[in-house]
Amino acid sequence: MTRRPLLALVGMSTLAMPALAGGCSVDEGAFQARVFACDTAAKDPRCGKDLRDGKPMTCFPASQLDGTDFCTPSCDAPMSLPGENAVCVQGAAKLAFCNPEDDLPEQPSPCGPDLACLRTDVTSDEGVCVTMQPCTADSDCPNPVRSTCAATFLHQLYAQNREIHSDHLYCLQKDCVAGGSACGPGQSCLPKLVAAAAHPPDICVPNCDSQDRCPPNHFCFFKLSGSGSPHICLPGLLGFLCESDVDCIVGKCRSDEEPDETLRLNLCTVPCTNEDECAKWDSDQGKFTCQLDRGVCATPDAYRGARCYDDADCTRDEGTSCVFSSRPNKPTDQGTCSRLCPAGGMCTPRGGSATSASRSRSRATAPPGPAATRATSACPAPPMTTAWAA
Repeated sequence: MTRRPLLALVGMSTLAMPALAGGCSVDEGAFQARVFACDTAAKDPRCGKDLRDGKPMTCFPASQLDGTDFCTPSCDAPMSLPGENAVCVQGAAKLAFCNPEDDLPEQPSPCGPDLACLRTDVTSDEGVCVTMQPCTADSDCPNPVRSTCAATFLHQLYAQNREIHSDHLYCLQKDCVAGGSACGPGQSCLPKLVAAAAHPPDICVPNCDSQDRCPPNHFCFFKLSGSGSPHICLPGLLGFLCESDVDCIVGKCRSDEEPDETLRLNLCTVPCTNEDECAKWDSDQGKFTCQLDRGVCATPDAYRGARCYDDADCTRDEGTSCVFSSRPNKPTDQGTCSRLCPAGGMCTPRGGSATSASRSRSRATAPPGPAATRATSACPAPPMTTAWAA
């Protein structure tokens, strides 16, 4: 279904006033169809106000996904706005909703001139209108730096799944380690910031902005996982943390319905009726099973604790401590935020999966020498991501 996009307007009142004063008429439709570029790094991006409601416009950082920053109407919390045919994304930007299936090659885009439809979920036909050229294959990425389509990354990750909607995605930079190349401005090399044991792909990812915001399909690792994590934007893969559907490139953002609200998590997930529907999502980032009582795919890997250097980093789950699987030898060694279990090693089940105690050490209680053998029983606890946060 084609939906009329809500295109950006910049300083419409000041631009239209001279024409009106001179007695000239303005083609309002043509004016509204224009896309106005802006600079998110500027103190004043000069986006003006929206004459329809008088609210300030905002500068959307499409450059994070290889587009051009442009002015859009503003909004409040990230969410879908079906009544307005729009989506409110991180950064308080209201983007037009689009269906990728309607954005066909060699035909005018349903988003209008200078815009294209970026897919926001590889399991359904949903997207937003942005100033970038979406891709389906690497050949669609002419930029010699961002030369790999996200579709390639997703097909490699979910090799067992043949049903991914991999069109209308974005171009990214890969081989920042293997190729020894520096990531472009505003990006960081993922394997350099996440432990190798977590199997991070060799790609560059956007950095969170100064307010810990990320482009569509991503979430800010630092914001949702804690101060022990870097300020980078991670793709919202299945089983990863999220705040809203806008953060998930796979599925929808749903609560895990944990009875204890202080432990409850929002995770990107997909519906299921049997195990096969979840097994096809198995990858280095988690093994998935169907929780029949909730009808969603889930992984126990989602309940490993956040990365930390000391107890001060464990702020999102009251009562957790920073523990280590072995004695930390360097200040850069990281542990996991975990909740100490009672005697007997029985941990409270999380998200429908049983968890068992592990023998872990606290930096404070594991000084060099024989005392380092002291250990405590610890249960995995939020905040978390999946394997990339291990």
